[in-house]
Amino acid sequence: MVRVDDFLDAQQEAAAAALAESAERQRQAAESKAQQEAAAAAAAAIAEAEERRRQAAEAKASASVNSDHIPGYIPSDIEDLSGAEEDHGYSANTQRETEMTMDAWCKLMDELNDEKSEQNEASEVDSQAGALSDASVESDAEDFFYVKALCKSERKWITTEDRERECIELLASHIREQPHLPRDPTDKKAIRPLVDRALLDAYIELPYAHCMFKGCRWVQQHPCKHRRPPEYYLLMHLQAKHKDIFRSCCGEHSVQWSKFKEEAEYLDYLEEAVKFKAESGDMPEVNGAVDRRTLTYLHTAMGDKDVHAYFCFICAERHVHLRSYDHRLASKYKGTIEYFTLRRILTAMQGGQNNPNKEAFKGKWDANFSWKLFVERYMQPWVREPSTTSEPEHGFVHTSWEWRRRLCLNAAGKLFRSAVCCPEDVDSSSPLCKMQHGQNETEVCLDCKIPVCLECYSRLWNHQPHQYKIPAAIANDNFQGYIHPFIVQHRVRWIEAIVACPYLTTIVQYYVEGHPREKHHLANERMGEHARAYAFRGNVFAYQLPWEMILASAATATSADFLKHWPQPPGLVAHLIKAQFVNTTEEHTLGHLKELHIRSFVLVGLARIYIEHGHEDMIKLGMTGEHADVENKKKAALDAYMSRVQHLYPSDVAVR
Repeated sequence: MVRVDDFLDAQQEAAAAALAESAERQRQAAESKAQQEAAAAAAAAIAEAEERRRQAAEAKASASVNSDHIPGYIPSDIEDLSGAEEDHGYSANTQRETEMTMDAWCKLMDELNDEKSEQNEASEVDSQAGALSDASVESDAEDFFYVKALCKSERKWITTEDRERECIELLASHIREQPHLPRDPTDKKAIRPLVDRALLDAYIELPYAHCMFKGCRWVQQHPCKHRRPPEYYLLMHLQAKHKDIFRSCCGEHSVQWSKFKEEAEYLDYLEEAVKFKAESGDMPEVNGAVDRRTLTYLHTAMGDKDVHAYFCFICAERHVHLRSYDHRLASKYKGTIEYFTLRRILTAMQGGQNNPNKEAFKGKWDANFSWKLFVERYMQPWVREPSTTSEPEHGFVHTSWEWRRRLCLNAAGKLFRSAVCCPEDVDSSSPLCKMQHGQNETEVCLDCKIPVCLECYSRLWNHQPHQYKIPAAIANDNFQGYIHPFIVQHRVRWIEAIVACPYLTTIVQYYVEGHPREKHHLANERMGEHARAYAFRGNVFAYQLPWEMILASAATATSADFLKHWPQPPGLVAHLIKAQFVNTTEEHTLGHLKELHIRSFVLVGLARIYIEHGHEDMIKLGMTGEHADVENKKKAALDAYMSRVQHLYPSDVAVR
């Protein structure tokens, strides 16, 4: 790597050199300007001398003409012939000197024009090449933040990225054009790709996987019975046939296998080489054949046998389990949940096989699994009064095994402890499991596979109490149970649940947009059947509230007279449930929107759920005496409620 000091020194040296070069050019320009001025002054002096000589010659010629017309006048130059000859010779020399001076003048002007053109070119080059230097002189701060890569010829170092780039470029030279397409079948040398546009647009079947190196004919026409992705077959081929190419282009480390890097780096370098060809202008073509192959990949990777949803054994949350392939990992699954054997889970709770921590194991068991502590802490009311109804199980039933299993805690298979859990997706299909506990589904042996989400699994490896206690674990007072069958069978709506709820905790608002037959709303969302998440305007906050304490306080402050308003009257419901209509009218919408209607029998059924489960506040509605029987109180409360429903909601009512 390049040090920052060396980089700044190099920048300062470059700026100083550019400044010196600019000063030298300015000096040369000044000298050229001085030469031009001197040449212009010499030309002006010569022109002035010639003008004087011309005027003297004209004056002499005029005097000679005048003397020819004067009688008795004898010119003075005739008296001395030698002097006349000298005068004639002087005139000839002057004429020759004038002619040579004009030649020199023309030559001098040509030289000046050449220097001027060179000076203009130098000024343009200086303005372009020296722009950065001038800017650096004027503003050092601006030049400090102007960073660009040096030319390869000027670098005195080679970084790791430069070496990797050279390896990738060298590997890309061995790859065919259009590497995402197979070789042309008519090319015996396997150098050209299949670029027949007519065939590609006709949705021909391309191979499932192919080799993109020049001269290689390998293809994988179809996936095997294991439905592996194309990267798997390509990796196996590269390891067997093209190891020498990767070793010569990318180095020995690209083909070495190790414990933590089981796949070497074949696919990584190949991916970068294909990207380099795409950046160089060899962009992949889009056609029908490639789309058909892409759909094959999607069907192979996202089929019914590959994508599952499992419930975590500890927290009962649903997670995606995707059967896929990642050449960087030993596991062939992706997602947020994974199957582990019970032996593996117990090893994680002990902190490893080498140094087991019994104290940490006990703390993790009590906080995340223990059925005994869970019942003592949170389920005492249901233990004292077990459910006596004949309805399908819902809520907490102390004698049921729906949320409980006996886990084997030793290798001998003789020590079992009950754990509160979600055993929905426990896999006990192996022969070892059948040998140990047969068809007994209430037991989980060490070889049984249980699904655990990655968040819970990571916490089991921690040793600190605030880290290994899983907040979402069922044992941490997060038991939900099954929803009541009445709510599922009759598809209870939220609007009906609000009307039948004695204590109001929320305000529901429906947004309806479009024409009456084009319903875009959430009014038909049913309780406990959410299929997806929705976005809406505003903020959402979730808080963990002590509902047991809240209900106890409400029971203390609630009287029998207070519950006479139950169920909620239509006038109050109209303020609790808001319906906003956009691009439509209320009359037309309510005529087609059945989800905003309240069904009377549903209100009665929801009240029966409250009363039959022995809710203290609901029983107050039918209290006739201090020593009345509980069953009689429930019957009286239900009769009072039904009479009020018949008065307020004689038939299905639409909220307006």
